[in-house]
Amino acid sequence: MFRYAYTICGILIASVITILSFSFNLDLFDRFTHLLLRLEHLEVDELLVALVIILLFFQIDLLRNRHETAVEKEKVKIYRAMLFGMQHILNNFLQQMQLFKWTAEKTPGFDPEVLKLYDQVIAETTQQIQAVGNVGKIDDEDIRQSVLPK
Repeated sequence: MFRYAYTICGILIASVITILSFSFNLDLFDRFTHLLLRLEHLEVDELLVALVIILLFFQIDLLRNRHETAVEKEKVKIYRAMLFGMQHILNNFLQQMQLFKWTAEKTPGFDPEVLKLYDQVIAETTQQIQAVGNVGKIDDEDIRQSVLPK
């Protein structure tokens, strides 16, 4: 409904003007042309042609900008969905790795230095996943900067 709010507004205004024109026997187009004839010495009619051309190209720019904005919003939606999927997969992987850590801790004679290294790798990976998830501006450089070591 709100997607076509201005179109609906235009239809309502045009309908009201048409009904009022028929009700009061007004010929608005004839009045407009008569006004243009009275203002002929000011060359307003040439200005109207220029104004219509300017407004036409302004409308084209608006439509192009709206399309570009919609495309960018869709890219952000896709990026966020992909990021959610990646985080889900990596979090599942990290949880499964916790099972291996638990098994290693229970195994006699397992090197504790390896477990420390494991904890460090898991912590760094978790921080990088969170950093990518918290990227504010979605562009190539910001995404790359979010995962670089600090």
